[in-house]
Amino acid sequence: MMTFRIYRSSPLRLPLFFIGVLLLVFAHHAALLAKPPNVLFIAVDDMNWRLGCYGNELAVTPHLDRLAARGVRFERAYCNFPVCGASRTSFLSGRYPTTTGVLRNGEDPRQVLGEDYSFLPEYFREHGYFTVGLGKLLHTPEHLDTITWDFYRDPQWQPEDVFKSAENAKETRAWPPEQHPDGISARLAVKYLEEERDKPLFLAVGFHRPHAPRAAPGKYWDQIDPEKFPLPEAGKITPGIPEIAYPPKFEPNYPEEKIRSTLHAYHVTSTFIDDQVGLLLDALDRNNLWENTIVVLFSDHGVHLGEHGGFWNKTSLMEEAIKVPLLMYLPGGAAGEATRESVGLIDLFPTLTEACGLPPQEGVEGESLVPFFKDPASEREKSEVFSMVLRKEHNDTLGYSVRTRRWGYAEWPDGSRQLYDHLKDPGEMMNLSGQKEYAKIETRLANKLEHHRKRTPLREVPEEKTPDSSELTLQDDPASVPEIFRKGGGFEPDQVDLFKQAGGLALKLDVFYPQGWKQDDSRPAALFFFGGGWRNGDTRQFYPQSEYLTTRGMVAICAQYRTASSGGATPTECVEDAKSAVRYVRKHAAKYGIDPNKLAVGGGSAGGHVAAATATLDKYNSPDDDLSVSPVPNALLLYNPACDNSPEGYGYDRVKDEFPSISPMENLEGKVPPTIIFLGDRDGVFPVDRAKLYQQRMQENGNRCELLIYPDQVHGFFRLDRSKQGLDREKNKKYFLETTEALDRFLVSLGYLSGEPTARAWLAAQELKGQKQSSHFKRSDQPNIIVIFADDLGYEDLGVQGSPDAKTPFIDSLATNGVRCTSAYVTAPVCSPSRAGLLTGRYQNRFGFEFLVNDDSIVLPGKQVGLDPGETTIAYQMNRLGYATGCVGKWHLGKEEPFFPTERGFDEFYGTLGQSGHYEPVLYDSRQGRKGKKIRTEGYYTTDDFSRRAVEFIHDHRQEPFFLYLAHFAVHTPHVAPEHYLSRFPNVSDPERKTYLAMLSAMDDGVGKVLAALQETGLEENTMVIFLSDNGGTKGSSNKPLEGRKGNTWEGGIRTPFLVQWKGKLQPGTEFDGMISSLDILPTSIAAAGGKIDPNWELDGVNILPYLTGERQGDPHEVLFWRFGTQWAVRSQDWKLLQAREASGGTIQIANTGPVRLFNLDEDIGEENDLTAKNPEKAEELRRLWEAWAAELPEPSWQPKPLEVGTD
Repeated sequence: MMTFRIYRSSPLRLPLFFIGVLLLVFAHHAALLAKPPNVLFIAVDDMNWRLGCYGNELAVTPHLDRLAARGVRFERAYCNFPVCGASRTSFLSGRYPTTTGVLRNGEDPRQVLGEDYSFLPEYFREHGYFTVGLGKLLHTPEHLDTITWDFYRDPQWQPEDVFKSAENAKETRAWPPEQHPDGISARLAVKYLEEERDKPLFLAVGFHRPHAPRAAPGKYWDQIDPEKFPLPEAGKITPGIPEIAYPPKFEPNYPEEKIRSTLHAYHVTSTFIDDQVGLLLDALDRNNLWENTIVVLFSDHGVHLGEHGGFWNKTSLMEEAIKVPLLMYLPGGAAGEATRESVGLIDLFPTLTEACGLPPQEGVEGESLVPFFKDPASEREKSEVFSMVLRKEHNDTLGYSVRTRRWGYAEWPDGSRQLYDHLKDPGEMMNLSGQKEYAKIETRLANKLEHHRKRTPLREVPEEKTPDSSELTLQDDPASVPEIFRKGGGFEPDQVDLFKQAGGLALKLDVFYPQGWKQDDSRPAALFFFGGGWRNGDTRQFYPQSEYLTTRGMVAICAQYRTASSGGATPTECVEDAKSAVRYVRKHAAKYGIDPNKLAVGGGSAGGHVAAATATLDKYNSPDDDLSVSPVPNALLLYNPACDNSPEGYGYDRVKDEFPSISPMENLEGKVPPTIIFLGDRDGVFPVDRAKLYQQRMQENGNRCELLIYPDQVHGFFRLDRSKQGLDREKNKKYFLETTEALDRFLVSLGYLSGEPTARAWLAAQELKGQKQSSHFKRSDQPNIIVIFADDLGYEDLGVQGSPDAKTPFIDSLATNGVRCTSAYVTAPVCSPSRAGLLTGRYQNRFGFEFLVNDDSIVLPGKQVGLDPGETTIAYQMNRLGYATGCVGKWHLGKEEPFFPTERGFDEFYGTLGQSGHYEPVLYDSRQGRKGKKIRTEGYYTTDDFSRRAVEFIHDHRQEPFFLYLAHFAVHTPHVAPEHYLSRFPNVSDPERKTYLAMLSAMDDGVGKVLAALQETGLEENTMVIFLSDNGGTKGSSNKPLEGRKGNTWEGGIRTPFLVQWKGKLQPGTEFDGMISSLDILPTSIAAAGGKIDPNWELDGVNILPYLTGERQGDPHEVLFWRFGTQWAVRSQDWKLLQAREASGGTIQIANTGPVRLFNLDEDIGEENDLTAKNPEKAEELRRLWEAWAAELPEPSWQPKPLEVGTD
């Protein structure tokens, strides 16, 4: 954070002089004497970036140019929505418009977000500032906003004002500047700048011009020549711009006179505003306020003035509409400089809070611009900014844009795209989208947009007026919300099956069975499809309904289908998958114990569309399906379904080439199963009039269709997980119960169920169960959890493990500040299976994962090389408990899309799918899409990069509990390291050992950076950090005093350093000698987060926290097992029996092994004295234990080639 001498408490100069002297003499007291700076925040309306300081010689803006000369000019600054209300809500909240939910001028941000929401000036007021708002700022109805400010006035909206009418604009030419609203605001602002006060000042001035009506005093009209401005060519439409990208005000036939008068009025009012800004700058000069005042000036968006053949107004994603002037001055910062980094107006909030020394506000999505005032040439790690605009004519869908240092890219709801090279084409005259030579650029930018959309999904606007502040005391800490109100309701399926391979995905069925179910039953069943606009979604959406139906005796199944973001599917392919799921379930009815003639199919939104499509559409059948099995269900259960895909309904822009054949609404001839539809009367996906027409068509064809309409409800009203806020939850309960009871009665009428609905009793029981579980913790108490996984680390190779030459002070500090576990193991002696065991908490052998993930493995029929999709990972479990989950580094659990980390519970992935180079890896970043990128940056080193990304993840998620899995490449071969790490070991003569130690030192530095980030964010006391290795070391390492190495089941292959730090919870400097395993990390993490371990998960790991804290004594495990091809081992208490190849051999996965050996590890940790002959009974006891365990294991799903030597 920059430090500024910037506070004016008095107009007297002599005391300030002495204060300045004292500051210089007693520099070490500066922090005590420093005061917060004042802020002058100037927002202009409809001003584009073509000012004098931006190189426009025709613009008369000397005062804006003067401000630019004092500070930094941002050459690529963008608004985030080119409409007043949406833009202003966005930059005053520091959040994207999709996050705020304010997308139109008619929406009151206070109604949408709630009056307890702190906008920028409120946040400053909460931190001791006196806040004054003048003019047009937050776009509330009639611009009345007394909540945000200590004092607020907008002269524009006085009852007698003539400015409300554009026709009256010219009548004001005779008015002097001080009678114009903007002149009044400027003069009031000067008054507040010059007043004395005890508090620092946050002064915001919102100028209305040059927005229409373009009114200004007469002298400005006279001094600016209307003939000097070149006119755009009316009607000469720029080629390549898709029609949907045109602003609604497209006028290609404007007469020349009207164009000239509009340009003249725009420049006249711009110069008038420039003079008003000059009054403010003069006040800063007169009162010597520059030393203690931050000044920022910008426009809320740009404006079109006839470009591209007739673009007017501003609602486009072209440069004229979204690029804005942004000038900013910070005392002591750079002056007269400019930057081409792409920035957004949402960056203003975090910039001003940092510059003024205020703590960052939780939830702000912008990024501080303060570094540019230290070094204007500095570059952002991600120079990108996102904008969006609404298209009412396309069902209120959004177009999105991303701007980088060089490129501008936009995507529209109808699939149109725009790509411009702003270095060569700043006027955006050549759309490069679709051109082969720009395909990689376009893909990269498209991935950025997709990642942004996922991170900032559109917020659903509350349906009811925000309650008053007394009611808002019911707001819950998210972690204390009973699980029933979370995504998926906290439920787990009883079975997960795979029913189809398509688009690189293994599609699954999550199956729920009723109590007392038997396979020879013949029960009714319900099959649900999730919603998500055919773009995304989650099978968990209908878990609560599924779980309820099982209590009524039904089997319930939630089916996965491909979407645009997962499998690259079109809506027609979504329908194909839905039909495949129905066919599969019906064909395997005996397997699920169901009656194939009592199969109800349901879904919500796009899931409702594909459900209805199974019954109404003859087309779109997968060629691999058994077409002799009918995909038509026996009943339809539709929740706000997207059943009308015409222009009057939803999705026409995406399916128009398939319309009408893809639209259930257009295909209701003949017999359609009995249908029930749940719909809110404010639903925008299936408008009520279209739903009534659907019902009418059904009934005209003799089909039963019940349409239940819920007043004043929007899309998704029936879902329990739509809000974590207490009052909304009561409403969600109401509609969940009403729809579920209606569903129940409908199924009773079909003969699927009997008796009365029990939904209310069921929900009450679930709430009570969830409250009991959640009462033990609050979200603020949930610790962050970081697992740092080294690769091929030798057992001795840490200072704390006794290494004479390793330098690992930061890793060692974990033991100094926590617990060192001396009898810790991993589940396999090589990378992939070891990772599978850690991430699932189950012996990986139980699900066929025994060997390395290699491309040329020998795979069993019906199996794939990767982590079984039916296994639940630690990431998924932590996500279920409200955690943000991140994977950084080496994955090595499958290279196909179904096995990607982001498909296995991780919100974010940054790393490689397998082992890769330390200098030029193929790197994946889930924020950039699903394509890997070869890194060729000079000086790049994976260990440093992974550490950097881990630190970034910590900062990104510091406001919420997070789980971070940091899996380094280091110290895996090939051993390579930059010179600055090698130079730390001048006395190590063995080149292999020296490089190994350098790599280890780099990893240790990274651990230090992670620990420093925890300190910086104040999270150190509430974060559990676990460090271990995936297996033993290989060449260059030291496994002393153990026998063996990576690749075998001697102690040197499977025993690992294991360090746990949790300050305030674990006694520093403790050693724990009990037998533990990497299997324990999953249940321990769940327990630390306040979750419960369900016995049905059949975990092999245990919660070791009570042992680490000293609450319990002894060994957490009675016995541990290993199997790795022909090698195996079992340990019980101090005894270990193994069969392994010779300890000095390489990593042979299937090979001849030595004899069975028995060791007492308490007396012989180095496994030197085989006690088999002396203790045959013990050997036989352990063998029987292992054989009983191994007898339950399936055959490995894949194997390496016989006698293949793996990579060390």
